[in-house]
Amino acid sequence: MRGILLGAVYHFRQKLSHLHSGHTVAIGLIFASMVTFPVGIIDAGNIMAHPYLVLMGLLIALFSSSVPMSLEMAALKRLPHKTFGILVSMEPAIVAIIAFFMLSEHLTFIQVIAIAFSITAGMGSAMTAGGKMDTLVK
Repeated sequence: MRGILLGAVYHFRQKLSHLHSGHTVAIGLIFASMVTFPVGIIDAGNIMAHPYLVLMGLLIALFSSSVPMSLEMAALKRLPHKTFGILVSMEPAIVAIIAFFMLSEHLTFIQVIAIAFSITAGMGSAMTAGGKMDTLVK
C-alpha cells in the first residue's frame, strides 16, 4: 500500500512540478490535511485546550512534512533521476538510524531485512533504468 501511495505522490509531484516547490507542497499538504484533520480533531480531546501543545504539534508538522517535502521537490527538479531514486530508497534506513539513536527504537531482524530489500530494489531500479542521465523534471 505504501508503495502505491508513494508512486501516486511522485506522479502528481511531476504533474505539479511547474509550480514553485513550496506551492506544490502546500497543495499536497492541504489535501492530506483534509483527510487527517477531522480524525485528529475528534481524537485530540483536551489537547486543544492547551495552546502550548497545539503550537508544538504545528511545529512538528512543519518540520516533519513541509520542510522535507519542499527539499525533495527542489531535489526532484535538479538531480539526475538515478541519483534521486537512490536517495529516496535510502530514506527508510536513515529514518531507522535516527530512530535508533534519538528514540532508542529497535528493529527486528525482519524489519532490517525489509529495509535492506527496499534500498536494494530502489538502487537496482535506478541503476538499471535505460535512457540518458537527465533530471526527472525539465
